[in-house]
Amino acid sequence: MPDLRLLRYFTTVAQELSFVRAAARLYVTPSTLSAGIKDLEQRLGVQLFERTSRSVSLTDHGRTLLPDARALVGAAAAMVDKADVLAGQALFRVGTINGFGGGLVREAVARLRLGGLDVEVELRAIGWEDPTAGLATGDTDLAVLLGPTGRDCDLVRVHLWDDVRVAVLPSSLAADRREVTLEELDQLGFLWCRIGDEVAHAYWRMDAARGGPPPPSGWCDNPQELFLDVVAGKGVCSIPSGFQDQFGFAGLALVPIADAPPVPVDVAHPDRHDTAIPGRGRGEHLQSRPGVRTGRHGPGRCLTRSPGHVSVGAGQRFHRWRSRMLGCRTPHLRS
Repeated sequence: MPDLRLLRYFTTVAQELSFVRAAARLYVTPSTLSAGIKDLEQRLGVQLFERTSRSVSLTDHGRTLLPDARALVGAAAAMVDKADVLAGQALFRVGTINGFGGGLVREAVARLRLGGLDVEVELRAIGWEDPTAGLATGDTDLAVLLGPTGRDCDLVRVHLWDDVRVAVLPSSLAADRREVTLEELDQLGFLWCRIGDEVAHAYWRMDAARGGPPPPSGWCDNPQELFLDVVAGKGVCSIPSGFQDQFGFAGLALVPIADAPPVPVDVAHPDRHDTAIPGRGRGEHLQSRPGVRTGRHGPGRCLTRSPGHVSVGAGQRFHRWRSRMLGCRTPHLRS
């Protein structure tokens, strides 16, 4: 029996008919996705896709097995839903970017329990490679997000506060500097983390503020490597100031960036048409209508209650949970 991860790979590639686009949706590298599909094909003993340098298409075997794969993925989610109902407790998986916003989540949980709400929260720290903090892959139900992503059309985002960007410099370069500019950072060599989401990648490089990408200096796979390169004198980088308590900064100094745009900190959940939230198919139903998205991210959809589809239980607990998150939007709780 192939594992659900490989089946999810199969159904996503079948929908996108592109390994690059499917990998971006799944937040894995195309090589990882390709290896997973080959593993699945070996386990099943059939070829699922025809691949050329220009196209991807389903084989006859792939088209035959696709409905079964989708049914298995859906059945697994339904089983988890039923188990949650039998347990009589709501489990909310809350995602953060490398732990940013953990204090906010802990405060929200404390307020919920003081209010008598029985809720179990699983806090997940997701790496920079997934700027949706697990929402796009279905690994989380609610998330604290930093800046825009390429999947915002699929999310409802509510603005909490704006964080300040700071430059991470070697201590020797930070002496007597009260602030720096983007031009100065480019001269020193601006480094960044590798992110598969192009919208998020451009945002964290601050392309809009610069009028284009910074001069090529280099990139890393995670913040720890980034900071080590800064210590080694290979360049400089920037982070939201709320991260200053998340990592060690021996040999480094944080300096405000005078002309950098702020970092919007939002709480987000999936935007689903007439489906339950959180994203496990249960609870209070919502439907979308044209309007303005809640928060600061411009035109989109706003969600309204659908009178004919309201149920008690997990859905109401979810909305009380989100409201507690919004009640904890003070910046001193952000780390």
